Amino acid sequence: MNAMEQTVVLFDVDGTLVDTAGSGRYAFQAAFLQVFGVDAVMQADRRVRFAGMTDPLIIEALADAGGIRPSDLTSKNGSLLASFYHHLQVETDRLHESSRVLPGVQPLLERLAAMDHAYTGLITGNLEKGARIKLEPFDLNRFFSTGGFGSDHPDRSRVARIAADKMNRHHEIDVPADRVVVIGDTEHDITCAQANGFRSIAVQFDWVSKDRLMAANPDAYLPDLTDIPLVLEALRL
Repeated sequence: MNAMEQTVVLFDVDGTLVDTAGSGRYAFQAAFLQVFGVDAVMQADRRVRFAGMTDPLIIEALADAGGIRPSDLTSKNGSLLASFYHHLQVETDRLHESSRVLPGVQPLLERLAAMDHAYTGLITGNLEKGARIKLEPFDLNRFFSTGGFGSDHPDRSRVARIAADKMNRHHEIDVPADRVVVIGDTEHDITCAQANGFRSIAVQFDWVSKDRLMAANPDAYLPDLTDIPLVLEALRL
């Protein structure tokens, strides 16, 4: 098999694979309230746009909104993360009935898994443990052996590069940048792909308009992932 036929497909999590009904937001709110006694999420909601941000940057923004000193955030970071993971699991369980796998995701992942030249990974601002908690109720973790996470680096472009490197090492492949594709629902997914010479597919979700996505100049735009032949065409598979 020609190595140029091999393709790494990196999926964003929230708004691309799943809709977790705001479980992450609720978990951050509960964690800041428990550890610092500050309802930082409600304050930050008025002036911080979370979509596409990495969790480390979200935490910094929430702390700033709550008037928490950087030194205090650093000293209590372990407690904050432990609380966040606990509440994320609680909220994921509580909101399971209103959470969902997004249209087309399951059959697309099954189709890609059956291809010996396609390798699926994650590219997400979520901390890895948080991403795994969100995907577990839908049995989606089995499709993603590795990837790039907010716990790898706070900058999403660096996370994308890390994800591709991890995929190459894990699968013992050497896929060039132009055979790596990022699928995501915000302009940040598109720009992190562009920063690394990867291709990008924008998929529509509630919190970013089509105009905003198209302004970032993705290589392809899809309203959802239900039309598998169309997705495969965009992936060049």
